[in-house]
Order: sequence, then C-alpha cells, then structure tokens
Amino acid sequence: MSYTFKNINFNERLSESIRIKKKYPGKVPIIISKHIVSKLPHINKSKYLISEDLSTKQLLFIIKKQIKVKSETELSIYVNGLIPSASLSILELYDKYKNNDGFLYITYREEGYYYNWVYRVLDYFKIL
Repeated sequence: MSYTFKNINFNERLSESIRIKKKYPGKVPIIISKHIVSKLPHINKSKYLISEDLSTKQLLFIIKKQIKVKSETELSIYVNGLIPSASLSILELYDKYKNNDGFLYITYREEGYYYNWVYRVLDYFKIL
C-alpha cells in the first residue's frame, strides 16, 4: 500500500469507503499506484471507482491508458503482493483482498525477469 492516501487517518478512510459504497452501488473504491520498483509513469490520479463486473484484464487496459503506455507494453497488477487471475472480476478481487479501511489497493509494474527478481529480493528482506 504505497500511496500517500495511507497518511490519512484510518477512520476517515473507512468512513469515505462506506460513503462511496452507499452512494455508488455496483462500484468498488480502489487505490491504484505504481509499484516501488517500477520505471513506468505514475498514474494521474490514485482513487478510482470501478464497476464490480469489470475484469482484471479490463482494469489492466484502463491502467495502460491512464499512464499512456503502448498497448503492447506488458504490465502486471498486484493485490496484496499477488498477481490476480486476469479472469477475476473486480468484485471478486474486492471481496477477497479489500483492506480493513474498505479500499482495494492495487499496484502496477512492468513484467519481466528483472522486475520479478528485484521484487523477490525486496520481499525477502522485507523492504516492501
């Protein structure tokens, strides 16, 4: 959860997620941020309301569009340090991995051997 949103008091974040869920049924409050080891551009905003029935694959497309990278650029999203299946819906991700504050935190980064290796090393030393 590498976003400055975490600097906001937990109770305020929880209240906001509850308010959002009531006001926008069928939508999921998500915080999207660039992974710490990524060299990709930062996303232009971090808070998103995403339709529950959107797939993980569709979310990847949205992220690529927001950070303005070529469609052939391979990137992965991570939820709680895991790469979710591309066929999962956002609602399935939310139900399984949402934070206690009611937001789903997602990070994105490039795919590839180098980044996977760096991520494993950082994780091993508990740097992330």
